[in-house]
Order: sequence, then C-alpha cells, then structure tokens
Amino acid sequence: MILLRCLKCSSHWAPRQCSKRFFLLYFANSSVVVNKQMWKNICYRFPCTLQHKSCFSTSPLLLKKKKPIGWKTTIENSEIPLQKEFACEGGKDAVPHSVLVSKLQNCSSVSKQIETFSSVLSLTDEDKEKRTAFCKWLEDVFKLYISDHKLYQFGSSVTGMGFKGCDLDVCLLTNFIEEEHVTLDNVPTPEDVESGRVSRETIARLSPYYMTKFLKGVLDNNPDITDVVRVNGRCPILKFYNSKLDIFCDLSFKNQFSLQNTALIIFLGKLDERFRVLAQIVRYWAKYCGLVDGLDKFSSYSLSLIIIHFFQTRDPPILPPVNEIASKSEYVQHGSIEDTHLLFEDLKKFGPSNNSKSVEELLQEFFFYYMNFDFKQVITPATGCSVPLSSFMDQKGFDRTFEFNTVSVQDPFRPNANITVATQFSVCRKFLFCLQLTCEALQSEAFKTESFSNPESEKLGLNSIFLKPWFISKRLTELHENTLHTIEVPSIPNAASKVKKILEYGLLFHCISFNTNSNNSADSNILLKLRCRTYNHTWHGRDLVSDKIRVQDNLSPLEKEHLISKEIAAKSVGKKKELFCEFDCECKEYIKDNETKMTVHLNFKKPSSLSVFLKEYIPCTLRML
Repeated sequence: MILLRCLKCSSHWAPRQCSKRFFLLYFANSSVVVNKQMWKNICYRFPCTLQHKSCFSTSPLLLKKKKPIGWKTTIENSEIPLQKEFACEGGKDAVPHSVLVSKLQNCSSVSKQIETFSSVLSLTDEDKEKRTAFCKWLEDVFKLYISDHKLYQFGSSVTGMGFKGCDLDVCLLTNFIEEEHVTLDNVPTPEDVESGRVSRETIARLSPYYMTKFLKGVLDNNPDITDVVRVNGRCPILKFYNSKLDIFCDLSFKNQFSLQNTALIIFLGKLDERFRVLAQIVRYWAKYCGLVDGLDKFSSYSLSLIIIHFFQTRDPPILPPVNEIASKSEYVQHGSIEDTHLLFEDLKKFGPSNNSKSVEELLQEFFFYYMNFDFKQVITPATGCSVPLSSFMDQKGFDRTFEFNTVSVQDPFRPNANITVATQFSVCRKFLFCLQLTCEALQSEAFKTESFSNPESEKLGLNSIFLKPWFISKRLTELHENTLHTIEVPSIPNAASKVKKILEYGLLFHCISFNTNSNNSADSNILLKLRCRTYNHTWHGRDLVSDKIRVQDNLSPLEKEHLISKEIAAKSVGKKKELFCEFDCECKEYIKDNETKMTVHLNFKKPSSLSVFLKEYIPCTLRML
C-alpha cells in the first residue's frame, strides 16, 4: 500500500487499489496533494480522490476472518446466492425475491408495480408492534443492571423504509453526559452488579466502549439471545439474534446522531411521500446488487443522503436543504423521533413542492443523474448542492479531519464527517457500473408500458432493474466487447444536421464530416456521417452546471447546452489535452410501414459509458429544437 503525505494537514492519504498506469498526482489549491484515477474503461471512470487512512480495516481477508459464525447469512465478495428463494433481509419474515418478481409481473404498468412493491415489502403494523414489544422486553432485561436508561428504535424500522425481516436498530441512552463517564480497570460482569460489587449507576456511567462489552456479557447469559457479536468502531455495536421473536438486532450506546439522522429521514418522508417510495426502491436495488450492508460498502444512511441530494437538485426542488429543515424543525434538531405531535407541527412550516413529477419519472431521472454525475464533487445535503473538491477545501471553516473518498457525502449534522469514507473503491466502481446497466434497462423496451402486454416476460418494468450478480459479471464482459449502439430519434425536418449541431456545438465534440452519397442503398438513406472525438467530459455533471445557466431564459435550448458544455470544459483549461473517446456517427433514414423513420448509429473505437448518455441525450435534445 502506497501512503502519501498531505502537505496541508500532514496526515496520510491511502489510495485504494491504484494502478500506476492511471495514478496521477496534481496540486490543488493550498498545495494539497490529491490524485485522479482517469479510468478509461467503461466501468472505471471514477475520477477518484485519495482517501485518508480509515480506522476500519476493509481487507477482504480480515473481514472474512471476523465474520461471526452463526450470524445471519452474509454475502461474501458481493456475491448473492442464486437460489430462487433468496431474500435481501435475514429474518424469517423476509420476502423472497422470486415472490416479489411474481407480484410485480402481474401488474399492468410501472406505476402499479411501484404501489405493489411497497405493499409487498414494507413492514406491517404487526411487525412494528412486535419490534416495539421486543424493545420493551430488552429494556426490562437491562433494568436489572443499568439505572435510568431508555431504549430507542431508529433506522429503517421507524422511517417507513424498512423491509420485512430487516434488522432492528436500537440505541441505549442514559442520563449521563460524556464528562460524567467513569473508567474502570476491568470491564464489570453481570455477576458484579447482581452481587452489589458494582452499582447500577456506575454501569450507567460507562463509556460506549465499556458499556457494549458489559452488555455483551448480559446478552450472552440470556437464553433467548444467540449469536452475540461486538463490532468495534467509532460507535461500537452489538449484533445479536432473538430466536423467540425472529429479530436481528443492532444495539448501540449513546448514538444520538443516529436518532437525529432517523428524525430527518422520517421528516422528509412525511414532507414528500415520493421520497420515501423512491428511497425504498433504490435501497432494495442496492441491496440486491450487493452495494450495501458491509463495513466496506455503502450504508443505508449514506444511500439516503445520496437520494436526498437528488431530490434537492430537481427543477423545481422537491426537498429543501437540510440546514433549512434543521433551523425550522425542533423535531429534527433534537432527534425527537417519538414525538409525533411535534413532527406534524413542524411539517406545517414547509409548503408542498411545485415539482409534480411522478415516482416513475423520478426513478428514471435518479439513475441517469448519478450515471452522469461528476464524482470530483462532494455531495452536501446540508446546503442542497454539490461542491468541487478544491472549492470544498477552500471553504471558510473547512475541517482538515474531513476524509475524502471516491464518493464523498458530507454528513449534514457533522460537517467534518464523510459518510462514505469506509466504502472501498471496488464497491464505488461497482456502483457506477450498476448505474450504467440500470440506465440501459430503463432505455430498453422492457421498461415501456407497451411491453406489459406480454405477461410471460419476467423482466418488465421494475423487475428489469434488479441486477443479479452473475448478470452483472456477464454484462461487464459483453460491454467490454460492445462498441455498436443504435438510437431511434424523432424524424423531424433537418434532423441529421441538428444531430451534428448537438454533438459539435451542444457538447463541444470535435467532429469531422464525410461524404455520404456513395453509402446510400435501396433500404436506407445515410444523411450524415461523422468522426467524433471528445477531449472533455462534457457529459459529466451537466445537471449541476445547468443551475447557473437556467437564469438566462432568453437562450435557445441548444445555446443553453453549449454554455453548459463550455462551463464544464473551462475547468480543464491549462491541463494537457487528452483524447477521452472516439466514435463514428451515422444518421440513417428509412421507410417502415409507410412511415419515415430515422436512427443514429454509434460505433465506438473503445467501449464507453458515453453511449448510455447519448441514447438519452440526443432524442431529448432533438425534441426541444
């Protein structure tokens, strides 16, 4: 492992799985050494920053050794068992994926599938009552050993985004603050408290490190609790299983930030129902793809923040910045997740969004937004935007302890924390590749309403975006070899010349025209033939730049696209000119069923994710011209 020293904060930065061939160093403002990994392959295009050495050891070998025996089935190396009865959660109540597929297959549209998805997977009132009863039982168990304490549910079980059979997250709080914690020579045992050698108040004053060690002893002695495992970290966690109620539980101590995070998710789900519904679908997608649930993967909370950022950047915005919410809502400020009266009072302070898009439309936008996202930006839900790395470090009050990673998401309540700091580069890379495959599925016939007339096909609508691991590997191999792509476009006057303007003027591609007269045939007529080269990633982060251009309403659609590309290209001024992508473009016109049709054919020199972007971008832009 190569370690580089940061010249600004003198700490070490550890590149994750860096190839020397693609490993570049450049100097940003304040002489901070950062790196870019310009992966030219379709699934390796993350422009990564170096990561501060994490307190977590994410070595696959170490994780395998630390895997608790008897704990719920975990997925090694992101591989999901191929059995038909596989479920994304570990409880006995978990819905097998095959059952979900069958239910969705019987729906007549994507919108009906979305309704069915939520009703099939969401926790029932009975499930919630069982979890509440379990917390009360656990609280009674701890009363024998700890004075003045309370257990709080948090996470997906209470946000409305949990699935049947999901883990129960519980936080134990006492009345003592950190300054009142006591340190003992040895961790007390349950017998010490039962015999009176250590008081219940002393136990309540233990730090999280000692408290979780003590509680492990308590749980080990309980006949209804099995498979108790202590996971160390910034906030130590106890994982255990209650066989009587079939509940997998994650218990933490003094974890107030998680309560505040949960209050935020609950608040946003009530503020706009579309957020809760879309977040459920995206979380299931990520679980099924093997992107979450693991020390070296994305956490459910980081995924929620990524979704929040997407909702904040819509036009018009659907959700306000988290800073605005926290300043107006006492419910979110104090993490009062059980105070429903305060929740509904605070909701009155916010009006509904003017954005009327459906969940189906937003779901498609979400995947394309992050497929073309510029990951050199830090996602900051607190302000409702994303900030370039260099600008982020130049901000007033920038905390040098902030640890950058391939995907960086700032915690809105702890500005010095990157929620995705422990996510390995390989997982981030897989995240991008899954986005690309999902966007391809969304562009296919399987996601169109007309396809539902064939009920025999399993891969319709939502079913088409849930990617099995073997399919991901197979498609990776195929895309490494696939360079030919066809786009159906509206047959409008001068469509071919407009396609050239879109590529050359709108996206700033370097285009060379060729003679088309000799290539015409009886079946089709070639209207345009180009050789295109790209020297700037003008298709990355266009949504972020468009906010600056939007105020100039007198501009034509093509002029706006041109200014967006110029803004993106301006960031590369002064850097060495480098060819990122090269492809041939042909526009063909033909007659089918007495109608004139037109297609755009792209032939890439090397496979590129740019093809997915152009399949969406060219038809949409043509309709605006």
